[in-house]
Amino acid sequence: MGHGFKGIKSTNKDVIELFEALSGLTYAGLVLPFSLIMQLHKNPKLKTYEDGPWDDCTRINSTVVNKFIIDPDGAIEKYGADPADYTYVRYVLKNGFYVDGYKINSFPLTYIKDKNFKQWRTLFLNTPPF
Repeated sequence: MGHGFKGIKSTNKDVIELFEALSGLTYAGLVLPFSLIMQLHKNPKLKTYEDGPWDDCTRINSTVVNKFIIDPDGAIEKYGADPADYTYVRYVLKNGFYVDGYKINSFPLTYIKDKNFKQWRTLFLNTPPF
């Protein structure tokens, strides 16, 4: 998700206040399949938190998110996957929909999915990465 919330890392807002602010500031959305998330997690150029106050995770910044939104095939290839294994669709979520009473502004959404999820799942289950 792309947003225009300045200072989000240091905010003292609770979850409800944060959701309320983000509902009006979201400018783009991105849906990635788990296989691409795993590729990002394996990439040493992306920051992972293995110690500290957070659970182990991989953080991607807005540059990476924007690359996937603007050029999905280029981003997929850049981060070590084969673009031929994926397909993507772009949507525009229209104004006027609500989540838990909060109006969500219109924004574009890029939805990337595996062409053959069952094959990837079988491989993943037979050769776990951890």
